[in-house]
Amino acid sequence: MKTKGHGQKTAYQNDTQNVETADALAKEHGVSPATIKRDGAKAWIIRNQLGRRNLPPYQRAELALALEPLIAKKAKENLKTSTGGTNPQPSQNSVKPVDRQKELAKLAQMSHDTLHKAKVIKEKADEPTKAKLRAGETGIFSFHRNA
Repeated sequence: MKTKGHGQKTAYQNDTQNVETADALAKEHGVSPATIKRDGAKAWIIRNQLGRRNLPPYQRAELALALEPLIAKKAKENLKTSTGGTNPQPSQNSVKPVDRQKELAKLAQMSHDTLHKAKVIKEKADEPTKAKLRAGETGIFSFHRNA
């Protein structure tokens, strides 16, 4: 595979490698390659948005919470068992366990407690309140304390 100066791959080569990886993962897990690619694209978009410095904390939390289903899928994959039968045991060669709350909080650059408060607000608050939080007019902690 040809590379572009100093061992860097061209965008085309990266795309080709990503397609091959997605196809292999899809075959391994019995899902369509489009599902793998769509999840990867969604995660990439959200992670790039989290890189913006001007996001209010509530928007950061909303973006991180949008990744929750993808991280849950990753955590579920890590729990695949190597033994069958009536008492299956996790594989000894499994990768590090995934703590969804901690991973999401780390992505949002906030504590897991603040992320939990934002999740409660997302589920229970009305839209005008969420709009104020998104605009940065009020904070997660101050709203949660007064609610």
